[in-house]
Amino acid sequence: MVEDNFVRADSDPMSGNWTQNCISNVRIISNATERTGGAIASVFYNVGTFLADQFAEVRFLTLGLLSDIDAACRVSGATFFQLTCYLAEPLTTDEQLAKYVSSVYTQLASVSTTNAVVGDFIRLEVEGTTLRYVQNGVVKGSTTDTSIVAANSPGMQFFETNCRLKDFRGGDLSSLRALNGAMVVCL
Repeated sequence: MVEDNFVRADSDPMSGNWTQNCISNVRIISNATERTGGAIASVFYNVGTFLADQFAEVRFLTLGLLSDIDAACRVSGATFFQLTCYLAEPLTTDEQLAKYVSSVYTQLASVSTTNAVVGDFIRLEVEGTTLRYVQNGVVKGSTTDTSIVAANSPGMQFFETNCRLKDFRGGDLSSLRALNGAMVVCL
């Protein structure tokens, strides 16, 4: 399992153990992450090897109009046009499970109409062909999909510039189960 609380010097773009793979940058500012201008931004953790059954979890520090910052699993692609991943999307109108395959977006399921609020933990779990949307430790919904089978890496995606994330953790689903799915605040 990997964790990042983003407590370090501001940097644009965010680097180190993260790979940027979209049109805009993800940066660290005031010990949190956010997207910088432009369009969609995506990053994935680039250290280690991950199993196909994996999870990604994020905690909201601030929310904007759309609240569209996503936990992402099985992320791959060097550029936006190659972006492939599954997403747990906490939008203001509903919460969704979705995917990108070679930059083509598809909504897979609407799982809840409960909006995310500041401090919420949003987690995506991908196990085989099953995707689960988890908010604050409670499964809100699930669906299945067979499009992305390669393990790749956990990560995050940002669509809106007015949202910030504070904590990230991700990795093999077995490591999360060893913690009994507990939410871990990285301080």
